[in-house]
This record gives sequence, C-alpha cells and structure tokens, in this order.
Amino acid sequence: MSGDCMDYYRGTLRAVLAQLIKTGRVKHLADWCRQAGFPDSTVHNFLSGRTHSLTINTVASLARAVDLPVSAILGELAPRSDKERLILETYLATDDSGKQLLEALIDRERSRIGPR
Repeated sequence: MSGDCMDYYRGTLRAVLAQLIKTGRVKHLADWCRQAGFPDSTVHNFLSGRTHSLTINTVASLARAVDLPVSAILGELAPRSDKERLILETYLATDDSGKQLLEALIDRERSRIGPR
C-alpha cells in the first residue's frame, strides 16, 4: 500500500485512541494493547512508521478489546442496521443513471435538513 494510505490508517488509529482516552475507555496505548493481548510496541511501531502495517488479527484484537467494529478502527463507516445495509447494497447494485438519481435525492434531502 502507498504511504498515503498507511498515513490515513495511522491517523485513524491515533484518532480512535484519542477518543478512547477522552471517553475513559482506556488510559494509554499500553492499556489498549494489553486488553487486546499483545505488547504496545506492536502498535507503537506502526504509529511511528517503524513498521508499515498491522495484521488483520491485530486490528481485530484492538477492536474486540474496546467493543468496536473493525471498520471503526479502520476509519470506515459500516451500516448500523439492516435498512442501512439494504440502502448501501441497492446503491452499489444500481447502474450509473440510478446512482445519479439516488445522489440527487440525497443532495435534496441534505439541503432540506441542513448541515449536521
């Protein structure tokens, strides 16, 4: 993977860690890693750029340790309900003209409800 991609994941992991500390779910990176079952050097080396990736098992262990989906650790949005999953699957299965129509509807709805 490119450096930009790994930088994104490093930044996301830092943001997740900061949020976990802010909410009191963990006190330090070492606590999170201990809960996940491996030394904090594993994640520290990734965050510092000394290693270039984390295994999916490491990411899954980090997620499990704080009861988050793996997608949250990776900084990706995942459907939270069957309805959200159906909407996403339908969008992905739709041809380009259908996608344009759905995007126009979404833009109209965003205009109606205003910024979040």
